Amino acid sequence: MIQKKLEVVYQPFDKATRVPPGTTLFSAAHWIGLPIDSTCGGRGTCGKCKVQVLQGGAEITIADRKQLRADELEAGWRLSCQAKVYDDTTVNVPALMRVPKAATMGVNRLVLLDPNVRKVFVELTEPSLEDQRSDIERLRDALTAEGFDMKADLQSLRALPATLRAAEFKVTAVLGGDQLITVEAGDTRDQSYGIAFDLGTTTVVGTLMNLRTGMAEAVRSTLNGQAPFGADVISRISHGMQGSATRRCCTSCSASMPPRFR
Repeated sequence: MIQKKLEVVYQPFDKATRVPPGTTLFSAAHWIGLPIDSTCGGRGTCGKCKVQVLQGGAEITIADRKQLRADELEAGWRLSCQAKVYDDTTVNVPALMRVPKAATMGVNRLVLLDPNVRKVFVELTEPSLEDQRSDIERLRDALTAEGFDMKADLQSLRALPATLRAAEFKVTAVLGGDQLITVEAGDTRDQSYGIAFDLGTTTVVGTLMNLRTGMAEAVRSTLNGQAPFGADVISRISHGMQGSATRRCCTSCSASMPPRFR
């Protein structure tokens, strides 16, 4: 007999998922990329993962009575790691539980800016009967004349012909070391950016850096996807020793970052 799955809706995100009966609200949130803060790894001892059940109800557990006040229990607050789903349920995730705190500013010190990513503007000669070099040879020769070595992968080779012709062979080559990352139409040397990620125990902080000035243009942070497995590294190692949990820990962390940067 196929087990009917139940719908769980998380407000104010308006995110929904369907889970088997008996799944905790904590696990269901984690499955849809909505990690809820927890320092005990879902053992019901820290009291940080509380959510308010708006619809569907959830039994009051022993851990709820230890961690929550009587008025909170009456208002529908439950520890999400202990509250199991047996009906279609709607819950509210409080603001303090969903906005991680992170240090996004600090004290700067002077460093010599020498990024591995370089932008080189070149004006190539167009192919002719007298000059029948391939596009990649044409670009490599121009970069060699500027003092740069270059290797290109298949993705770069595929995009090169269309880019060169659309830009009338005036392009900017973006190099990471000696690897050709991409070729941009026109002169884009004044637009050079990189992204740095700080993978912290609690949060993942992404910083958009201007590679020309060394200044941070934007900073964003989110809760580390490994948070449901415990607040400290030792708790996560213990969780990772449980069969296939190691892979889940790794993928949960990478899932905290935008897909194109994983």
